[in-house]
Amino acid sequence: MKKQIASILLTVMMIVTLLPLGLMDTAWAATVVDSGSCGKNGDNVTWKLTSEGTLTISGTGDMADFDYWNGNGAPWLRVRLQAKKVIIQDGVTSIGSYAFYDCDALANVIISNGLTNIGNYAFYRCTRLANVTIPASVTAIGWGAFQGCRSLKSVKIPSGVSSIDSYTFTDCTSLINVTIPTSVTSIGKCAFMGCTGLTDIKLPTLLEVIDWRVFYGCTKLTNISIPKSVTYINEGAFYSCGSMTDVYYAGTTADWEKITIMILNTNLTSATLHCAPTAPVVKLGNSAASGKPMLTWNAVEGATSYRIYRSTSKGSGYSLLGTTTATSYTNTGAKAGTTYYYRVKACNDAGLSPYSNVVSGKVKSVTPKPSAPVVKIGHSASSGKPMLTWNAVSGATSYKVYRATSQNGTYSLLGSVTATSYTNTGAKAGTTYYYKVKAVNSAGESAYSNVVSGRATVTTLTMGHSSTSGKPQLTWKAVSGAASYKVYRATAKNGAYSVINITKALTYTNTGAALGTTYYYKVEALNAAGKSMGFSAIVEGKVAPVLAVGYSSVSGKPQLTWKAVPGATEYQVYRSTQQNRGYSKINTTTSTSYVNTGAKANTTYYYRIVAVKGTAVSDFSNIVSARPSK
Repeated sequence: MKKQIASILLTVMMIVTLLPLGLMDTAWAATVVDSGSCGKNGDNVTWKLTSEGTLTISGTGDMADFDYWNGNGAPWLRVRLQAKKVIIQDGVTSIGSYAFYDCDALANVIISNGLTNIGNYAFYRCTRLANVTIPASVTAIGWGAFQGCRSLKSVKIPSGVSSIDSYTFTDCTSLINVTIPTSVTSIGKCAFMGCTGLTDIKLPTLLEVIDWRVFYGCTKLTNISIPKSVTYINEGAFYSCGSMTDVYYAGTTADWEKITIMILNTNLTSATLHCAPTAPVVKLGNSAASGKPMLTWNAVEGATSYRIYRSTSKGSGYSLLGTTTATSYTNTGAKAGTTYYYRVKACNDAGLSPYSNVVSGKVKSVTPKPSAPVVKIGHSASSGKPMLTWNAVSGATSYKVYRATSQNGTYSLLGSVTATSYTNTGAKAGTTYYYKVKAVNSAGESAYSNVVSGRATVTTLTMGHSSTSGKPQLTWKAVSGAASYKVYRATAKNGAYSVINITKALTYTNTGAALGTTYYYKVEALNAAGKSMGFSAIVEGKVAPVLAVGYSSVSGKPQLTWKAVPGATEYQVYRSTQQNRGYSKINTTTSTSYVNTGAKANTTYYYRIVAVKGTAVSDFSNIVSARPSK
């Protein structure tokens, strides 16, 4: 028996496999339950309903209008409860009135682009219809077209529609999202009445009237956006909208007061009103950094942002340039030589303000801020006060000098100068000061310079050499009230200084200085109690030969002589025809004398020498001059 069954199944499968494709489709396709014509005025529009519940409207032209209540229902009326899906094919230009009235099983509608009209009550009480896409070609939606579609959740009105008729979405209790285009200028009475799932809605910008009971019974409606164009709100438009908390009005408070609001709208009038902001007042300048046009305006109460518009002509052609939350805007893209016109709108959730006043301007050339100077510090030769010097900064017209008593402390403005130096005449002896400088011009100020520090000196210290030994010889001015002076020495300017002498004199020779070593010296004045009165500035020096000049008794040429410098192994002789520059080496000798045999008659020569020991070199000696006569 099992073998017989298997054999039969195999035979059936073979027969099915051998069937032409067209016959297979016919064999397995859903059967047509009913069909017929449904065109208007002889238009070739037909319908068919399959066993699967798909109701297809096809052909060309308009579907006929039907009248459910006067015995002229749609031809599929008796089988309407079998229709689960409706397909409106290309070529059909309208859906007739009452076409799918009470099609309670209908859950899905597919409408091809090309349809222009949806008739009155076309989908009335299609309670299972959850979503419908209305094609962009539709320009008219009739009375009550979707009334009672209690499963409908979302709808987008196409931009070709100019009005929403009365009762269009009445009692669509699941409707939560409605998109209304700006093309809609009127909404009929009770259009959204009883839409208890609707929480917010934005009305189109050209709407003038909110009609009788449009939102009656929208119990979850919490906020609504009303355009400035509305002039009349009819009786009960927002009656029984008990959740209403916020109204966003695109006009000003003064504009709102001009709207006629009829009775039974207390839910609207008691909600918090958010009006569009007033227009800002705009001024135009130029960015100090770039010279680009820079707009500034007053902060407008209630504004959350601002829109900036620009044109190249005053009266027209304005386009959105940018949006900002600040109260200024720099047009960084402005081109030199072009006059631009600007105006601004203030924005918030309620809408936009009117345009501001118009301002105009061009890009201006600017002077860049100067760079920071590089500062050095020394001391005034006359007063010993800290003296700052710095490089001349390109474009700077002046300099600001700042001072503090600690490096990271608070710097205060000490003075402003046009020169590239500054002496702190008010500096007190014994106090370390810290200085920094800014360069200034019409564009602003530079960054701070480097920080330098120094003290005021109590005496002027000079470096020379002993006329007998060539050792470093210090001299200084007497300090009023000083009883003695401490002499300090180091081998590095910022190194460790040690006391090498205490004296009441105003001079000191460092007899222990060694050839080739650079020494750094400072002097401290002490009062009778031995307390410090302050320091001199630091000077530096080396051992130097002591040079004398005469003339050779044999040749009459200049003859240089000097004392031997302890430790020196040779001496280098330098000559120039100018006292303070242009020296060149003319001889190296181990002797302590030199005759310049190449000197020309009647020419004044200047000489100086250095003592050398290996890599150690002394200071230059004193300068001597000679003028041979032959």
